[in-house]
Amino acid sequence: MQMVKAVTNRHPTFLKEAYKLDGVVDLVNDERWISHGDRFIRFDGLSFVVCIKADNPISVRKFNNLRSAVNCAKRV
Repeated sequence: MQMVKAVTNRHPTFLKEAYKLDGVVDLVNDERWISHGDRFIRFDGLSFVVCIKADNPISVRKFNNLRSAVNCAKRV
């Protein structure tokens, strides 16, 4: 199964969702460790944002749960 990278966030909502999807989400401490052109997910406090790493990360779409964001990141 393809792993999707997600930038770690200490928000309780993020942690609760991330631990449910332990085998699907690869937690990364900082965006600096993500390669140029890779897809990743970050949490902005309200929603899970699917992004593509570039000089300025490109925001693709926002979701209210991590599972939907993972599915989108796999398709983009």
